[in-house]
Amino acid sequence: MDSELLVDTVRDERRLVQEALARLDAGTYGRCAVCQKEIDDERLEARPEVATCREHADARIGA
Repeated sequence: MDSELLVDTVRDERRLVQEALARLDAGTYGRCAVCQKEIDDERLEARPEVATCREHADARIGA
């Protein structure tokens, strides 16, 4: 993997984690950013930084 691509990937992941921590502080962690429904535990266990439920997962791509 190209080192520049690796750096970009790490930055993106760091941003997602920081956003998840901000949602945790705001009391909105675990709720979909689109529909406000609870994100299932299985999804959060696999990707704790996700901001959307499965139904709206594609809505955040490129956001």
